[in-house]
Formats: sequence, C-alpha cells, structure tokens
Amino acid sequence: MPMIARVEAGQVVELRTGDIQDVPVHKRTNWRTVVEVAPPAVNTELSTVLRDGYTLSDTIVTEKWVVLARSPEEQKTGVQREAYRRIALQLNLTQAPIELMPQVLFQQLVLRQLNALMRAVDLLDKKAGGTALTAQEQAVLDQTTTSARRIRQIITAGDAIENTVPIPANFKNNSLWPT
Repeated sequence: MPMIARVEAGQVVELRTGDIQDVPVHKRTNWRTVVEVAPPAVNTELSTVLRDGYTLSDTIVTEKWVVLARSPEEQKTGVQREAYRRIALQLNLTQAPIELMPQVLFQQLVLRQLNALMRAVDLLDKKAGGTALTAQEQAVLDQTTTSARRIRQIITAGDAIENTVPIPANFKNNSLWPT
C-alpha cells in the first residue's frame, strides 16, 4: 500500500498509508506521495543503517538513509564470530546456533580442543614410550594434528582481518580465510 506524507514548514509531520487521491483536493498542497527507498545493504556486523529523514520536492517525499560504522570493538566481535563459526565447522560443532556465539560456543570450542589435545598427548606419550600406534590411533593423531593446524590458520586469518583498518566489508568471504 502506498504511503503519503503531510508536510508543514518544510518538515514531514505525518505519515499515512494511502494514496494522494484519497486526500481532499483543498488539502493536497500539504501532502506528498512517499517514495520508499530500501535501506542500503550493509554488513550489519560492521555498520548500521538509520533513517535520516526525508528529501522533499513539490510532489514527493523520498526517504534518506545514513550508514554508521559500528565501534571497532563491535566490528572485531563480528570477525571473532566468523572465526568461531569456522572453527566450529572444523570441529563438527555445526549444531550450535550463531546466537550462542561467542559465549557458549567458545566454551564448547575450548572443551573440544582440550579433549583433542589430551588425546593427542596420550597418543604421543604412547609413541614416545616405544609402543607403536594402531592404524586407528595414528588416524586419530593425524586428524587431530590437521585440525589443530587448520584452527591455528583460522585464528591467524581472523587476527589479520581484525587488525585491518578498516575491516573489509566482505570479511566473511572465503577468499580471506584458509581453505
């Protein structure tokens, strides 16, 4: 449904759903058709979009938008969430909803990594003690080592992105992260 705006002294004072033809002819000079402009698409972890008033002409009112950068801390939190998401995928924690990040997921990530580290240490101790690892144990050790390297690469990439000024708007793009 179209919108109309009542204008007084160069300011929009009222918005209504309706058509300019619905306004009595003698009152139409104070009314304009509203041209709704979609807000600009932004990465919401880096910026926010707010309506910044209207642009007026003789017959129409057009919405204006302003894009405001979030604080550096909020932007870095967005990058950290993306890193946590990628680490969660690496550790097969795909069931964790993004809303839990970073608090609960961070705890899950740490526990999963700690368990893998303890298992790897046990296997390395066994190997250092002269006992051969079974094929299954060697596979676990290899997978744990590979996973640890990937997590380290993700953390390094996240740190590099966080330290980029400004943080790139496409920081979630796979090209910025290890494959």
